[in-house]
Amino acid sequence: WHKMDTKYRIPKTTAFVQLVSPKVYESPRSMVLCRIFREVLGDELNSYLYDSTLIGLGCSVSFDQTGIRLTFQGFSEKIPLLLDVVTERMVTLVSEMEEGPNAHPSLARKFEKH
Repeated sequence: WHKMDTKYRIPKTTAFVQLVSPKVYESPRSMVLCRIFREVLGDELNSYLYDSTLIGLGCSVSFDQTGIRLTFQGFSEKIPLLLDVVTERMVTLVSEMEEGPNAHPSLARKFEKH
């Protein structure tokens, strides 16, 4: 859906993307790995998303029993760009994340804390 921004008279949009996968809640291990992935993704996107919030865009990633939900909010013309950045980084992170000594630096920091 969209509504007009009262200040700039530009349509604001909220978009939901649901990636359906039974693997998310398949086992306790997969649930933990999804939570770690969400944390690492948040760390990776932090600087980009901070800049986007300054211009009125927002994004969130959540996991539920049906899969992964991406929510985007902001001005209509910028939502596709934000969607591209987030999904591209998600795909890259999946290939970068490994367990053990070759772990992604952000992933290694998460394990060191516990």
